[in-house]
Amino acid sequence: MYSLYINNSNSPNKTVNSTGNSVTCSFNPAIQLNPDKKYEMRLLQANIVYCQPNITSANNQFSYTYNSTVYTHTFPTGLYQLSDISNQIARWCTTDTGRYALFSLTGLDQTSQVIVFFQMSGSSIDCTIPNCVMSIIGFPASSGVITAPSDGYVTSPTNAVLNSLQEYLVSCNVINGVYQNSQLSNILGCVPINVLPSQTVQYQPQHPPHCSIFVSRIDSLTITILNQNGEPTDFSNDGLNASPENWNLTITVSEFNPINLS
Repeated sequence: MYSLYINNSNSPNKTVNSTGNSVTCSFNPAIQLNPDKKYEMRLLQANIVYCQPNITSANNQFSYTYNSTVYTHTFPTGLYQLSDISNQIARWCTTDTGRYALFSLTGLDQTSQVIVFFQMSGSSIDCTIPNCVMSIIGFPASSGVITAPSDGYVTSPTNAVLNSLQEYLVSCNVINGVYQNSQLSNILGCVPINVLPSQTVQYQPQHPPHCSIFVSRIDSLTITILNQNGEPTDFSNDGLNASPENWNLTITVSEFNPINLS
């Protein structure tokens, strides 16, 4: 049996991509498997920092008007809670107008909607601008320009979707025969998100899946962390750090034993 400990830090014989979610390890000597036998791979353990940004260049713009003056700002890429978005907007309002918190955001847990409270008359928020941040808190472009009603409160017409990441999928280039929904895939394991943002997901399954290896010689191995839709994740911190957020895995390669499938 071979035990492999793989992480996304830079080291010899290893290539880490720019977003830190994919690692290719080159083995010297290669892992040589008996071609007359069947082998399997199992994901025994994973430690992955939950840091996937929910505000990126695709939804980072905020534009508002106060006393006929338009102000537009860009959110830094990051993983935001509703309170973080509200506080950032309040800081911009203070700098722009001297008025703290022209707008405050409150979540409705029972409906997943968001209430915008307008603290001052003569202010509005433009939801129609390209890449608008309001879209993830339930105000799509069709919301138009929202202004203060008589009571000051506007409820989002749709649900807020602040954190669409539900689980990490770990894929490996030398396995197959694993069904993801109705499609064959090379998914080695599924790591559910069960911690708060910026904390580390610690995954150690009681019964790791048995995944068939389809090669008899492993010269290199590529491990990639994806989201639940099979899309690439991003651990790069938008270039704020010299290295990406860390993750590590413990993997075994062993001869297939149909007697012991636990």
